[in-house]
Amino acid sequence: MVNFYAAFIDETYRQTWVEQKLALRVASRRLRPSTRAAASPVPYHISGQLDREFAAQLPRPPFTSLIAHFDHIIRVAGIDHVGIGTDFDGISALPEGIDSAADLPKITTALLDLGYSAEGIHKVLGGNLMRVFGDIQAAGSV
Repeated sequence: MVNFYAAFIDETYRQTWVEQKLALRVASRRLRPSTRAAASPVPYHISGQLDREFAAQLPRPPFTSLIAHFDHIIRVAGIDHVGIGTDFDGISALPEGIDSAADLPKITTALLDLGYSAEGIHKVLGGNLMRVFGDIQAAGSV
């Protein structure tokens, strides 16, 4: 399941993110005093918002980085073992051109442009996931 997190798909973005990590830690520590009194960690929605604020200061990687990531994973794992994972709900930065699920057809077009077949793309877009779920369901009913 291909994750769209910018630091996973683009080395330049990852290096830039790492360079600002210290500033992010300092900002995160400022959040802790109010939650430390309650003996609990910083709530995810607060730490996630801080991550998104820092990520917004960085240039987003190009859409081509995401497509190159897909292409690499497909070549390594095989078309029968790749799917879309996105992680829209848990990452702080996406590549250019991907802002929501409404942008997923761009991936179809790009993979077609790379020469992948409609059958192969169908597998990546959910066919593989449904096959695995079916296999698991069948194994559970034995």
